[in-house]
Amino acid sequence: MGHAGQNVYLQATALGLGAVVIGAFDDERLRRVVGVNQEPLYIMTVGRPRKGE
Repeated sequence: MGHAGQNVYLQATALGLGAVVIGAFDDERLRRVVGVNQEPLYIMTVGRPRKGE
């Protein structure tokens, strides 16, 4: 997962986007919200950074 996460960070940066890893989350709630049965291992958000940050 670390290699995949690093690639997401690198690609986000190349595209002028921001990326953040979510360090703690409720596994069961996330499975329900996303609608999957697999155990979540790694969550990353990617988007436009706020101006001035």
